[in-house]
Amino acid sequence: MFVDVKDYNDHFGHPAGDEALCSIAEATRASCPNGSLVSRYGGEEFALLLDAELSDAVAVAERIRAAVEVADVAIPGTAVINHVTISAGVASRTLANMDDAQQLLREADNALYHAKSDGRNCVRA
Repeated sequence: MFVDVKDYNDHFGHPAGDEALCSIAEATRASCPNGSLVSRYGGEEFALLLDAELSDAVAVAERIRAAVEVADVAIPGTAVINHVTISAGVASRTLANMDDAQQLLREADNALYHAKSDGRNCVRA
């Protein structure tokens, strides 16, 4: 079963949602180059900062998406194993000041909305 992580808590409960978030975090850490900054940004969202060109950042996001898709996610207290998917929005910008950082977040968020509207479980830049 593949369920988008946003709906996971609603279907399987908070302990299962926590397992899904841990699975996503582990797949993300394992798929990132050294020196990357990975952070839970809010709720079910993660932010990843890379020193990379846009095409390289898209490739990292795709590696993460693929790793999450095949990762086993246990439902605590049961023998059930599920899978979750993620959508990813990627943006690239040189950060010279806080305005650049805010613009980068807006661009990544916009790309994420495109990924979700394109059917989810994909990467958009």
